[in-house]
Amino acid sequence: MGTHGRGIPRLLFISSIGGRVAQPLMAPYTCSKFALTALGDSLRLELRRQGIGVSVIEPGAISTEIWAKGDATAEEFTPDHPARKLYEPELNGLLALARKTARNAIPVEPAAEQIVRAKLAPRAPARVLIGTDAKIMARLKSFLPTAIFDNILAREFGIPK
Repeated sequence: MGTHGRGIPRLLFISSIGGRVAQPLMAPYTCSKFALTALGDSLRLELRRQGIGVSVIEPGAISTEIWAKGDATAEEFTPDHPARKLYEPELNGLLALARKTARNAIPVEPAAEQIVRAKLAPRAPARVLIGTDAKIMARLKSFLPTAIFDNILAREFGIPK
C-alpha cells in the first residue's frame, strides 16, 4: 500500500497552538491539546507501515463562538470571587488578551481551506500551523530560551513580575 496521494487513509487531529505553547490560567485546555498533539505524533509513526497518514492541525485564533464563551466564563469571576484575590492581574490580563486575540482572529473559511489542503496533499503533513499568530508562537518557542519565551508570554498575559 502506498503512503501518499488521493484515496490514501488519513487521520487529522485538530489540536491548537496551545498543544505546543502552554498558556497561563489555561492548564486544562493546553494539557488536552498537548495530549492530542502527542497522540497524533505517536500514531503517525505507529501507522506508517500501514500507509495511513496522520496530521496534527495547530490553529491559532479562529473567529468562532469560543470567544463569547470566554467572556461568559470571565463574568463568573465576580469582584468577590476567591480567585480574584490570588489572580487579579492574571485574570484581567487573560481577559484583555482574549479580547484582543478575538479581534485579530482569522475567519473560519481560510482555516478550513488549509485543513482541506492538508487532507488532500500528496503526502500527509505532520503538522499544519494555521494563522500568523500560531506560526509566530511556534517559531519563538523553538528558537528562544525558555526564560525569554516565558517573559514574552507573561507580558502578553499581563502577568506582573
